[in-house]
Amino acid sequence: TYFNAMPFNNSNRSRSVRENGKLYDNHEYINKVRMLLQAYANNDLETMYSFYDEDARFSNIHMDAGESISLEESKEGDKKFLEQFEVNSIDDRGYPDYLNYERGDGKVVQSWWTVKLTRKADNQKLEVPIFFLHDFNDEGMIESESAYFSAKRLEYKSEEKTESKSESK
Repeated sequence: TYFNAMPFNNSNRSRSVRENGKLYDNHEYINKVRMLLQAYANNDLETMYSFYDEDARFSNIHMDAGESISLEESKEGDKKFLEQFEVNSIDDRGYPDYLNYERGDGKVVQSWWTVKLTRKADNQKLEVPIFFLHDFNDEGMIESESAYFSAKRLEYKSEEKTESKSESK
């Protein structure tokens, strides 16, 4: 027979309250994330990349679990993205938090943003909500970035598609 005891073990451990670090709403790591996103919004990629460790890994919701790309691959992706879109602004949604985990000594900034873009192909203005997780190493550099957003919001919608939608109503 198969019996997975892990959920029951975790439930038993959860019967008492245990803290796992501290949560901050103001911290130098939060400021680093703010500065790197504002650098990106102002097309200052050299400054933006200066916040990342040279071995940083990047992933997003559209990748397979465990898949990531290097800093160099991310730079190429940024270049291609900026050929297609102009970044008008990147605005806070709510406020970022820095989570300093006791177990595993994790250092994570989670933040919510609205990226305002103009698609160069048709001058369409777009707003894309995005959620980031930035993991920091002991030297205060970002060692990984995870992004959660809808790529569907970036897609070009031709008049043909728009017309067929209105015709089907």
